[in-house]
Formats: sequence, structure tokens, C-alpha cells
Amino acid sequence: MGTRPVKVLGWPALQGRWLLIPLGLLVLLGLGSVYAWSLFRDPLAQELGLNATESLLPFTFGLLFYSAFMPITGFGLPRLGTRRATVLGGLLVGLGYILAGWATDVWRLVLACGAIAGTGIGVAYGVPLPTPSGRGWV
Repeated sequence: MGTRPVKVLGWPALQGRWLLIPLGLLVLLGLGSVYAWSLFRDPLAQELGLNATESLLPFTFGLLFYSAFMPITGFGLPRLGTRRATVLGGLLVGLGYILAGWATDVWRLVLACGAIAGTGIGVAYGVPLPTPSGRGWV
């Protein structure tokens, strides 16, 4: 019994591995949406009657959860797997942003954008980072 050749996205490993870089860039671009908070801050502050400090709380908590969950996920990534981590992170970000659309006060925004979406960003953000530096890439 021979071993089956390794395939990446249906391609032989040597060609398929190069597809991981643009896919990783797309993931990182999507997760970088957290930095667009400054575009939404002023309209949300006016809509919800928030002062400057309150309007930055969702972004602050988002960065807090993002930075807390990124190393946790990195530690557990070998057991969880890159595909599951990316899907889980994407689902959490999507859920957080959807729930933020229904938020009527700053604390619901903190929960949705800060805790839920921030956790999702932390879970998924570290997945594509080591791809180019893996064995055989440099």
C-alpha cells in the first residue's frame, strides 16, 4: 500500500500551498474591519447619545478580547485545527456584528462588538500568520 500524495485545496502540495497566502490575506483583511470603528463612532455617539469615552468602549473591549484570545487560540491551534479556528472565528465575528446592529445602548455594543466579535477576531487572526514562515516557505 502506497501513501497518498498530499493535496492542498485539491492541488498537489507544492502548487496548492501558494493559494494559502492570498486566502490568508483575505481573512486578515476581513478581520481588520475592527479598525474601522472610527468611521462608526461619531454616528453611533449621536444616535445613542454617547460621550467620547462611552463611544470608544466597544472598540476598547474588542481589542481587549482580541488580544486575549489570540495567544489562547495559538496554544490550542494544533488540537483545534486551522479550518475549525477560521470558521469559528468568522462565525463569532459575524454574530457579533449582526447583534451590534440590534444594540440599543453602549453595553449591548460592548457585548456584541467587544466581547463576541473581538473574541472571533482573536480566534481567527492568528491562523494565517504563520503560513508563509512554515517549513519550506523561506
